[in-house]
Amino acid sequence: MYTSDIKKELDGYQFPVYSTQFCPRNQTEWNERSSAINCTEENGYLCFPNEKFTQLLEFCHTARFIWIQEDSGCTSIGNGCFLAEPSCKGSDTATSLPETTKPTHVEIVTRNYSTTASTDEKKNGTLTYNDYFIYDEIFMMPILAGVLIPIILFSMLCVIYRKGIRRRKRRDDGEQQTEIALELSPLIQRDKHDNAVLIEQESPLDQAIFQQWKKDDSKFVSTRACKEVEKLIESQNLVIVTGNSGSGKSAIIHHIALWYRVKGWTVKPIYNVKEITDTYSLEDGLQSKILFVFNDPIGNESFDEIAYNSWKEQDERLKACLRNNKMLLSSRKYILLDNRVKGMLNDKSCSIDLSDDKHKLNNEEKKNILMSYASNSGLLKDDISGILTTEEYFPLLCKLYFSDKNNQTIGPRFFKEPFNVCQEQIRNFRNDSKKECQQKYCALVLLVLCNNQLCVEDIHKDDRLREKFELALKLCDIKTKSHTIGDALKTLEGFFVKKIDDTYHFYHDFVMEVTTFVFGTDYPRETIQYADIGFLRRRVNLKSSDDNRKEEVDKFTIYLNDKYVSDLAERLFDDIFGDRLLDVVLNPCVRNEKLLERDMKTLTIFIW
Repeated sequence: MYTSDIKKELDGYQFPVYSTQFCPRNQTEWNERSSAINCTEENGYLCFPNEKFTQLLEFCHTARFIWIQEDSGCTSIGNGCFLAEPSCKGSDTATSLPETTKPTHVEIVTRNYSTTASTDEKKNGTLTYNDYFIYDEIFMMPILAGVLIPIILFSMLCVIYRKGIRRRKRRDDGEQQTEIALELSPLIQRDKHDNAVLIEQESPLDQAIFQQWKKDDSKFVSTRACKEVEKLIESQNLVIVTGNSGSGKSAIIHHIALWYRVKGWTVKPIYNVKEITDTYSLEDGLQSKILFVFNDPIGNESFDEIAYNSWKEQDERLKACLRNNKMLLSSRKYILLDNRVKGMLNDKSCSIDLSDDKHKLNNEEKKNILMSYASNSGLLKDDISGILTTEEYFPLLCKLYFSDKNNQTIGPRFFKEPFNVCQEQIRNFRNDSKKECQQKYCALVLLVLCNNQLCVEDIHKDDRLREKFELALKLCDIKTKSHTIGDALKTLEGFFVKKIDDTYHFYHDFVMEVTTFVFGTDYPRETIQYADIGFLRRRVNLKSSDDNRKEEVDKFTIYLNDKYVSDLAERLFDDIFGDRLLDVVLNPCVRNEKLLERDMKTLTIFIW
């Protein structure tokens, strides 16, 4: 029996270790030796040489695998020689060396044999090299694959991702640098000296206008529509920005015009179409780059047939002027929708509509505009949510709301009912017993009488202006000096009026329309007598008039009672002999039956 080879337990080890002459050579011997030293499944049998390879040791150990680094598969020891092959002979030649194959490791528990093993090997229970090798491959390869493959894939993804980030960063940096370079480089190359010369060549009035634009632009917030206009004007010579009143049309084109001015362009504000051709003739049209800025070219409150006819007359000249130059226009949407509008002004490819779904302000843009004024206002969250629902006049109302602390006491109602709020403020000026308020109202009345252009210093120089000043004092029932009216106008700056150079204007069309509506309602006869004939055509109507065009029946239209028919007929008759005959002929009231009956014979002779 193999058990006779067992020697006594060796000293110096932490667990029982025995010496032996041979390690098991088959499964039967393995089982016998394992039982002899009381090994179990949890504490399996092992057989190894000692550290100096002078003897073989056997013992029980809890490890399932013990890896052997020695190349030889040891089976016996002889005279200090570790014998693995028959050719290795020690001094003790009596020791027979069985032919063995080398296992890569020794397993404690019994294995199933490889299907490739011979029948004798299976019967004898001998563990061959192929048995161990096949088992090792089957057992270890899935483990290694499961660990290494995810690590390799993860490493590859990290490398690809980092390369992608660097590549995108280089591309983005390049694009950003290109955009910055394009923005900073003037469209026509000029040095600082040339740009300074251009500014010096600007008229004092134009420079005053640019200063007002800059002041208004200080709170400007770029929107999707603004970026679209910026992009379009780069490739087009004419861009039209249309939309509702107070939607930011003028703010956008003024913002872009200021930027072109910085880049070296000659920017020219235009107030009638003939100025374009005149400017082109004065400038070196082929060499200079001119950007014309034109607000409301064919009408402000309504379609202006006179202005449109002038535009049509200059059509060919305009096309010639715009071959080497650019023009930014703003106009109310309903005016351009008039069926009479043709040609360039009806070209949708160069038009941006601020009221359509693509370009109208979204809540994020509204909030950005609001917060540009209200960063420290302490608006409540609910108030902000209510304000953001405003559709009409939103950019304008934000500016007006924060221009006066009194407006902020009104709260969200200022945004929901701007027409009523503005009208109430004007009437409060009129009804307040305080002298300062009455002077403010008188100043607004005088600005209406002067057709939105008032230079206080000219009151004593111009007889016609002095007459209007005295009329305003009479209507408001006050006595004061002209300089006090100037002081009153100064207090109204930023909301009701603005000052360009030495001339006062209404701050915005909306404010002017509300003020003229209040004035026309309070003083209909004086409005008929003194208002500009063009204003009467656009904003005054008789209740029984059969003209139902949309732009002339809006909330700003002043409707006259029948008792004012004779006053209106007299005014129209007088202006037939002036230089504004067309304004008389185009006035919708001339088709009113009662007006015609008032003096049919006279009107027939001079009008028809």
